Amino acid sequence: MANLPVISDRSSLVTAVQTWVDRDDDTFISALPIILSNAEARIRRNQNWFSRVFSVSNGGAALNVGANPTQLPSHVKTIRSMWASTDQWKHPLTQLSFDELRRLAMTNRDAAAIPTKYAIVAEMDLWMDDDTATAGPLLYLWPQPTTTDGQSFAVDFKYVFDPSPLVNPSDTNALLRRHPDVYFYAALAETAPYLLHDERLPLWESRYQQVVKEINSEREAAEVGAPNKRINLPVVF
Repeated sequence: MANLPVISDRSSLVTAVQTWVDRDDDTFISALPIILSNAEARIRRNQNWFSRVFSVSNGGAALNVGANPTQLPSHVKTIRSMWASTDQWKHPLTQLSFDELRRLAMTNRDAAAIPTKYAIVAEMDLWMDDDTATAGPLLYLWPQPTTTDGQSFAVDFKYVFDPSPLVNPSDTNALLRRHPDVYFYAALAETAPYLLHDERLPLWESRYQQVVKEINSEREAAEVGAPNKRINLPVVF
């Protein structure tokens, strides 16, 4: 077996998979695009690791919102929490289902005020689509936002970032650079049925699941921090 390359982009990922399964024939090479596409689709569905704060990734600026709805950026996968971010308002916003939000809108005839609730509608036909222009989820606020002292209402939020897909040979993203093994084992798991290597599928699947578990543990440790290890000395009377 040839030496495995360091995985840093789509091209090196393809080479690593080919080398590991020891197949460089035209038939296997022609199947690699769908193998990698299926592997990446699975990773993007599973991944809830890349947490970001919108203002931090947007040059310090919060998201100005006007009349409902507001289109979120396409890289916003899941909202974890949201809060007001204006000079006057900093309160947290509570997430509701869209139906609950509409029922609230009926109670005040959808009049404008300072929002306290929000709902997310994911347009799955446009969201995370690699072949056409993508659009992020829709954000609805209740009450509909109003300006205060001439300042538009703005929100900031913690969200799960959806990395860019790997399309061209030189393409890379933060997930591949930080965790190349998650792409590697997801791709190997997709090769097993194609190559009729059913006996290898449990191995590749277990390695993929282990990597996912470790990434989740790493994220939780980074966000929550290490447990308190303060030593409690015995009390002496």
